[in-house]
Amino acid sequence: MRRVLEHTIDIHATPEQVWEALTGFDAYAGWNPFMRSVSGAPQVGSKLRIELVPPDGRPIVVSPSVVVADPGRELRWRGALPLGLFTGEHAFVISPAETGARVVHRGWYRGFLVRLFSRVIDRTSLGFERMHGALKERAEELSPPVIAALPMLGSTELGIRGFETHGSTLLTEASRVVAAVLGVERVGVLGLTRDGEMLVLRAGVGWPAGGMSRVRATAGDGTPAGYALEHDEPLVTRDVATDPRLRTLGAAETAGVVGGMAVRIMDNGRALGVLDAWTRAEREFGSAEVAFVQSVAAILAPALAVGVSEARGSAAVGALLAAAEAERVRVATELHDDTLQTLTAMRITIDRLAAAWQRGDAAAAEQAVEGARKMVSDAIDRTRRLAFEIVPPLLAEGGVSGALRALPEALGVQADVTADVVTTRHANSGELLCYRTVEELLRNARDHAAARKIRVEVHEHLGELAGEVADDGVGFDVTSVLDDPARLGLVSLAQRLDSIGGRLTIQSSPGAGTRVRFEIPIR
Repeated sequence: MRRVLEHTIDIHATPEQVWEALTGFDAYAGWNPFMRSVSGAPQVGSKLRIELVPPDGRPIVVSPSVVVADPGRELRWRGALPLGLFTGEHAFVISPAETGARVVHRGWYRGFLVRLFSRVIDRTSLGFERMHGALKERAEELSPPVIAALPMLGSTELGIRGFETHGSTLLTEASRVVAAVLGVERVGVLGLTRDGEMLVLRAGVGWPAGGMSRVRATAGDGTPAGYALEHDEPLVTRDVATDPRLRTLGAAETAGVVGGMAVRIMDNGRALGVLDAWTRAEREFGSAEVAFVQSVAAILAPALAVGVSEARGSAAVGALLAAAEAERVRVATELHDDTLQTLTAMRITIDRLAAAWQRGDAAAAEQAVEGARKMVSDAIDRTRRLAFEIVPPLLAEGGVSGALRALPEALGVQADVTADVVTTRHANSGELLCYRTVEELLRNARDHAAARKIRVEVHEHLGELAGEVADDGVGFDVTSVLDDPARLGLVSLAQRLDSIGGRLTIQSSPGAGTRVRFEIPIR
């Protein structure tokens, strides 16, 4: 005769925590409703003494021997009566799972007395079911959630490299970890839009179908995410509907949930988003649980920062391409509307000259010659001007130093220029980029800085053009300007320098002026 029992349970804890709870025999009396006491050691060959209290049954004492003791993986014991009358064997197999750890308990009963003991085995099966529920609570409460989650956090490859490889999948995986560790039904990662004004749900678990796209929040709008975005301390609440800090009626973020928390995601003093976790019942969240969510938010911060940088870089590349296309259109328009029309008029004038020559009309021929000469001169001047706009003449003829010294006057701005660069007759691409960089920075100072003094310094050192443009103007918040999709000039400039191995460094703050340094390889 043979009977087999099997129970499976998922626990929001690591396999090591489950093992610690399962083999902590001294604590069984405090949490285990079925095995009231166990003496002996969880080691292969050890003899155990186990007191069982089955539901609606009398206490039973058994004395099995440990046959498998693999920490974090399996605990197995076996007991038997003589002559093969009855043999009982139980195994607890522990394995990692998406929600933390999975425990599969199997019990085997063999022998002639199995039929006789069938009621006892039934009550024993119920006893093990109760034990599993208590084991889950014991393992999940054994350590602070932040400690329990560390192995799972490592397995999700959170961080910059993970974000570059997996993108939103990484954020979803992080949400699963938080849900598993806290035992909550819903977790979301909200990120700021490119303009920094609105939070949108980037990833999460447990959201209703179609609900993720409706989650929106702004700082101070009464939603938990909006509250967390503008406060240093996290929002922790037992009930969002009665919390005086919130106005959640109709908010998609809190639809169908009751208690939870929202934590701001920060990177170098800059808010990037909010990580929140929700449950469908009132619940007190402990300080360790809040600290765990803050730890995950800190890990997600560089990942979201990479996403912001990549979006900003893509916008900068787009701006560069748009600027290049606009320049091509301008040159083509200039050639079509100006130079080509002049050449067309000159051809007509030459035809008139030929006709007058054939008629022997010397006066008309002379007039046509003068007209053609003037048109040729105009065409040369216009073509030269167009070429000079593409490559400044002073740069082409006298090098970058002379071109930079003449640049402020051309832009209508007062600036002190110091340029000490020895260049060849024909400027290379690095020198042209240096000129365009200073030109862009001077335009910015002229249009935005309201500066009384502007200083430009450029020198050549070890195969690089190193320069600085500084002013005593109104200054600006660097992060805000770089994140503003309508002000991509500096981002595009930095992208352009980076494409050839250069570098742009910006120092500024409101009321403190601006200093921009650049380095451009020319060898």
